[in-house]
Amino acid sequence: MKKKIIVFMGICMAIFSYYIFDWFKFDGEIAIESEIFIPGKMKAYIAGEVANPGVYELTEGSRLEDLIKISGGLTDEANINNINLAMIIDDGVKVVIPKYSENIKESIKDLNLMQIEDFMEIDSIGEVTAKKIVDYREKNGYLTLENIIEVEGIGQQKLEIIKHYLEN
Repeated sequence: MKKKIIVFMGICMAIFSYYIFDWFKFDGEIAIESEIFIPGKMKAYIAGEVANPGVYELTEGSRLEDLIKISGGLTDEANINNINLAMIIDDGVKVVIPKYSENIKESIKDLNLMQIEDFMEIDSIGEVTAKKIVDYREKNGYLTLENIIEVEGIGQQKLEIIKHYLEN
């Protein structure tokens, strides 16, 4: 009888072991959960007071400072007083580095170079809206006529006024 119980327990353990090992059986796949960011390539056009104006390939997340460096640097006439060198460059953007002049107000017609005072020169834009525009640009990296409408206080009518200002 003892022998039968031992044999029975041995068979039970063998069956139990088979199912346990089968349950934890390694199937050859290892799951690794990690997100790998591979920066994409993009192109940007730089003109104005740089050594070699043109279209350059950059990696996503590049800054204006990087674009200036790969374009050969600034000329002696470049005025960067009102330029945000830390601005993140978007794909397909055109950046114009202005020439130094006595009256810088006349040469600023670029949404990404304009300061609060420059925006206030546009009809119907006061200090509060101008500050919102500059804050939006600093937060989002780049202003276009397409995304400036996302700024609180800029509607279709003000957008048309801004377009007119930039064209003249």
